[in-house]
Amino acid sequence: MELPKKSMKKIEGLSSKKKAGSRDGAPPLATFYVGLSANGAIIHYKPEPDSCSVVDGKELFLLDSGGQYIDGTTDITRTVHFGEPSARERECFTRVLQGHIALDQAVFPENTPGFVLDAFARSSLWKVGLDYRHGTGHGVGAALNVHEGPHSISFRFGNMTPLLRGMIVSNEPGYYEDHQFGIRIENLLSVKEDSLMTAMWWRSFISNDVMVTCVVPRR
Repeated sequence: MELPKKSMKKIEGLSSKKKAGSRDGAPPLATFYVGLSANGAIIHYKPEPDSCSVVDGKELFLLDSGGQYIDGTTDITRTVHFGEPSARERECFTRVLQGHIALDQAVFPENTPGFVLDAFARSSLWKVGLDYRHGTGHGVGAALNVHEGPHSISFRFGNMTPLLRGMIVSNEPGYYEDHQFGIRIENLLSVKEDSLMTAMWWRSFISNDVMVTCVVPRR
C-alpha cells in the first residue's frame, strides 16, 4: 500500500519525538507502540513504511505510549475505534475492560504474589475461552526502566515476589485476534494500604490506587 507523504513524514518523525521526550538527562520516551487493525494484534508493533496502515475510521486503533519525567515514568495504553466497531470487537473490548476494572478494584492480603492477582484480569476472557499471551502487569521504574522488577503480575507460577505498599505496577490486560485486531487497556497502579475494617488483626489488606488517569473510550 502506497502511503501519503504526510503519513511517511509522521513515521519518520517518531524517532525525533522519542528524543524530544527526554528531559534533564533522563532516558527518552519510555514506550511508543501503535497498531491499526491487524498490526494491533502484534503486541509491540512499531510503525514501519512497508507494513503500517492509514487510519480510515473503520478499524480498531491501539496506542501504547509513555514518557520519562522528573517525578516519574508513565505507561498507558488505549484502544479506540473511530467508526462503528463490530459486535465481536465490542465483546472482546468489554471483556478486557471488565478484567482491567477487576484488577483495579481488587483488595488482597499484603504479601500476595503477582500470579494470584493475574486471574482477576483474565477471568472475564476465560469465561468465553479467550486469553492473552503476555503478563498483566510489570513494575515501573522512575526515569529508569519502564519495565522494572522484581515484582510483576503474570501467569508464571514462579512469580513469587509479593506486592507490597508503595510498589508501582501496570494493569494491562488485552486480547489479540491474529491478522484481525488487538485490544489492550493499561493504567499504572500504586499499591496502598486499604482502609478495610477487619476482625483479623493478624492480617493487613492492600489495594490499588490508579496513578495515571486517561479516559477509556466507550467504543
